[in-house]
Amino acid sequence: IAWGPWRDLDLGDPAGEAARRDELRRRGVLGMATGAALAALRQALDEDVTTTTVAHIEWAQLAPLFSAARPRRLFAELTTARRGVEVATTDLRRELAALPAADRERRLLALVQHEAARVLGHDTGDAIERGRPLRELGFDSLAAVTLRDRLRAQTGLDLPATLVFDHPTPGELATFLAGELGDAAPSADAELDRVAAALADLDPENPEHQRITARLRALLDRLTRPAAATASLTAQVHAASDDELFHLLDHTLAESP
Repeated sequence: IAWGPWRDLDLGDPAGEAARRDELRRRGVLGMATGAALAALRQALDEDVTTTTVAHIEWAQLAPLFSAARPRRLFAELTTARRGVEVATTDLRRELAALPAADRERRLLALVQHEAARVLGHDTGDAIERGRPLRELGFDSLAAVTLRDRLRAQTGLDLPATLVFDHPTPGELATFLAGELGDAAPSADAELDRVAAALADLDPENPEHQRITARLRALLDRLTRPAAATASLTAQVHAASDDELFHLLDHTLAESP
């Protein structure tokens, strides 16, 4: 078993262990409670699993970091991981779309400050001043790329590796992101992806599954009915004789709103 960190396990190096746990926590790898870890061990033994990994993962935090840096098949196949990426991006865009234009840059500044603080190991973004260059706060090339990956995961934007060097202060970064996001409204495709991810784990035998399926079918029918009706009417017009065409005009088009 490849174990993630146990919350209550003492490895004899308090200072080093605390630093390691803090770094993992910032990345979304949390300490497991002893009871939960032992239950996972029992399940692995009962199922006679040859090799497995047991860890407490906050996917909404971890998955975007890895998928932003490079697509990974593991995360693409894990519904919870994929949902973590989709939800983070869609929620931010929806939040920005609901804000007045003047407030969007302030929200993005708070995002930049928060993510920059996490890269540096701070709990809050209080020390990340709007106009102070990030390199003066301790950013090197690796930290700059890490921040780029975190912002790319949050915004869904294809950001360059030179992002922090091209826009060296949090304020400049926020202004750049605001310009790239535009109106920030999530696309219909993004919304459909979010719905698909939310429904992926729903049991087909669950009554909720049947109710949602019926709603989706009704929505699809409503979206396609006008096109189908138009196609049917066009076919009738092309195939109609003169008398049939006048009859169609009198009895069909006259009833149309």
